[in-house]
Amino acid sequence: MLEYILFSERIRELFICWLRDNNIEFELAGNDEEFLVLIDEDIADSIEEKIEAQYDLLLDENAKAVDEDDDSSGAIHLVGIQYTDINGDIGQVKIPPDLANHLQRCLTASELQGFVQLIADTVVNPDNKSLCQS
Repeated sequence: MLEYILFSERIRELFICWLRDNNIEFELAGNDEEFLVLIDEDIADSIEEKIEAQYDLLLDENAKAVDEDDDSSGAIHLVGIQYTDINGDIGQVKIPPDLANHLQRCLTASELQGFVQLIADTVVNPDNKSLCQS
């Protein structure tokens, strides 16, 4: 079974409605803190991709709602990625957590930092050649 974990009953209900609208069979499991939706593994790859896309959208929506609702002093509303400028000073690029999470699905933390460093270096020392001249 494919397991989809949701941390909000409201988000689980949205996911269930979407599954029903798309005629996808599922089972429910979980407890008061995590809500599981189970789907048979024997589904077409194209259907699984659609499910994954919807699941990702709902997780992003859930993360935004949690972040907006959390006004505590320890709440994280930005993520910082460090870079070193031409003088050796350390700076920081601030990005929203949902963007950082999205990027880290594809890149490791060190790859993401390296990407930010590359951009910072290019801003200070631009190469104005077109891509086909490089």
